Amino acid sequence: MDLISQIQGLGYSFGYAFVASFIYHFINRALIKIKLRVIRWVFQMILGSSFAFCYYYGLVMINEGVIKLYFIGVLVFGYLIYELYFNQYLIGVIDKMVKFVKYILLPIHFVFKRFNAIMKNTKRVMKWKRKEENHS
Repeated sequence: MDLISQIQGLGYSFGYAFVASFIYHFINRALIKIKLRVIRWVFQMILGSSFAFCYYYGLVMINEGVIKLYFIGVLVFGYLIYELYFNQYLIGVIDKMVKFVKYILLPIHFVFKRFNAIMKNTKRVMKWKRKEENHS
C-alpha cells in the first residue's frame, strides 16, 4: 500500500469516526423514547452493522479494503475527539434545530389537533343520535 492511500485511509478513518459518532448519538436520542429495550437493541444492532459496512466499503474504495491496526487506532481517536470536545456542542445545535422545526410546524400541528377535536366531537354526536334512534 502506497503512502497516499495510507494517508487517505487515516483521514477517512478519523472523519468517519467523527461523522458516525454524530449520527449514532443523533439516532440514539431519537430511540431513547422507545420503551421496549428489545426494539432499541435491534435498531442499534442494525445501525452498528450498517456503520461497519459503510466503513469497510469506504476502505474498499480507498485501498482495496485493507484494514490496518493504525486505521482502527485513528478510528478510536476520532471517536474520542468527538466525545471529548464536540459532543455537547453538536447536541446543543441539534436541540436548537429541533426547536426551530417544531416552531415552524406548530401551525400545522395546531390544525391537526383542531381537526382531531372536531372529528371526536362528531363521533360523540353520531353515537348520541344512534342511541336515540335505538331507544325510539
